[in-house]
Amino acid sequence: MTLPLALLLLACSSDSDGPPSFVIQPEPVPAPVQAPAPPPTAAPPTAMAVVFEQGVTGGVASDLGAQRIAMGDGASTWSIDHVAVVSDSAYHERAPAVVSDGAGGFITVFEAQVPEGELKGDLDVLAQRLDADGLRAWGEGTQSVVLAATEVVERAPTLVRDSAGGAFVLFERHGHDEQGNLDSDLAGQHLGHDGKLLWAEGSQAGLPIATGPGLVSGVVAVADGVGGLIVVFELEPVAGPNAGSHELWAHRIAPFGAPQWGNDGLPIAVAKGSVSDAAVLSDGEGGALVVFREEVVEGQGAGDFDLMVQRVAPDGTLPWSGDPQAYKVVSATTLVEHAPAIVSDGAGGAIVAYQAQWSEGPRAGQLDLFAQRIDASGAGLWNDGAPVPLASSDWAEHDPVLVTDGAGGAIAVFSQAPPSSHLSGDQDIYAQRLGPDGSLLWHDGVKSAVLSATTHLERNPSAASDGAGGVVVFFEAVASKGQFAGDSELVAQRMDAAGERRWGEGTAPKPVAWGQVLERNPVVVTP
Repeated sequence: MTLPLALLLLACSSDSDGPPSFVIQPEPVPAPVQAPAPPPTAAPPTAMAVVFEQGVTGGVASDLGAQRIAMGDGASTWSIDHVAVVSDSAYHERAPAVVSDGAGGFITVFEAQVPEGELKGDLDVLAQRLDADGLRAWGEGTQSVVLAATEVVERAPTLVRDSAGGAFVLFERHGHDEQGNLDSDLAGQHLGHDGKLLWAEGSQAGLPIATGPGLVSGVVAVADGVGGLIVVFELEPVAGPNAGSHELWAHRIAPFGAPQWGNDGLPIAVAKGSVSDAAVLSDGEGGALVVFREEVVEGQGAGDFDLMVQRVAPDGTLPWSGDPQAYKVVSATTLVEHAPAIVSDGAGGAIVAYQAQWSEGPRAGQLDLFAQRIDASGAGLWNDGAPVPLASSDWAEHDPVLVTDGAGGAIAVFSQAPPSSHLSGDQDIYAQRLGPDGSLLWHDGVKSAVLSATTHLERNPSAASDGAGGVVVFFEAVASKGQFAGDSELVAQRMDAAGERRWGEGTAPKPVAWGQVLERNPVVVTP
């Protein structure tokens, strides 16, 4: 059980002309928790990088910035006006996706909205690469690469790293069909290390991946282990018995852009209600594990959502059942399960964390976090297949982010909001570590570890493994009062394998980006 009211640590003030300052309040220091050390693996990373939006009051995203943080003390290492510039064009840039370029830098793709003129409101997809020094490597160091820009709306880019310093990009294309009805398709492109468009002869329309009847959304993807990728997406039929519901489809694309599973992919999960909210993980054998939520539309549980899992083989078949209407259960309780996150357990299976809302009883409406480990056959390994409580209190725990701990377990980072009767509008960031057996390793499982709990509103965490059994987390800190109330800054904290904070003298998070604009929506990457 988390005890958040006893763990409010910090009062925090902000100054737009300098980094936020944190005033430390006394806090009982818990005894160190002995957690199993991860086995020796590759050398831990020496730095982390983060890409984020820089917007103005009123919510319009205008530019994209980036910063690189040293792992040792959390110090910022790029200092071009506090941050490196990713894109500062006349477009409104937003929604970045990021992968490493394998050379100390990263590749990012993002939406770019036309702010004025005849095409005002149109969305395109642009790309840029920053090198290890934080300098733009494409477009002569000043311009982004136009990846997708046609007469329709291109949006929601997703990235998968390739094996040659480039990246595969998936994006949605929204327009109208020949009858004038709304239509959305799935397209892709392969970015070379030099920024060249390698598929579809460099066409800015991209490679068609799913263009049949139906509306595409919710795209996720993972490398297939042999140079290509597997794409999973929601498809909403526009006609037939499932019209209006969402199905899950998948497609495999070879390195040179050849579709492997038919013209538009294959259905992998179809139900009487909608299936959605997919999270995907490589199964280590050229296929994928896909966790998703299923809407219950019949019987006593109608209106509920449960969590399911499906396995897709390298040839597109479904090895557990051969039927897209049959899959395994991750969690099917009277609670409403959603927002799954998934990481490998290092043994051919996966660890899944998710939020669940109580639908009845004295806690009706409250949110808690749960977890389960599944093996390669989809069987639940913890608690006899029943959910394992991960974080539960009078506060609302939600939106878990999951990273591997390198020792067969995982670390969950999540937001925690107080009940409306106390500190209404506040939100903090907490974390907990799960062992390979499902045990909670930090604070003896009695409470979660405080990553940041200040008078600021902390939100939107993005996390990555520190390579040593711990986690690095970037998140927004929004001033709640004073002259700069509503200002959003970017901060970071590192938590070690024992659940202890390592930066800011173990108390305050490290400032990453601040200033006259709103820094928000961080996306972390290990360069």
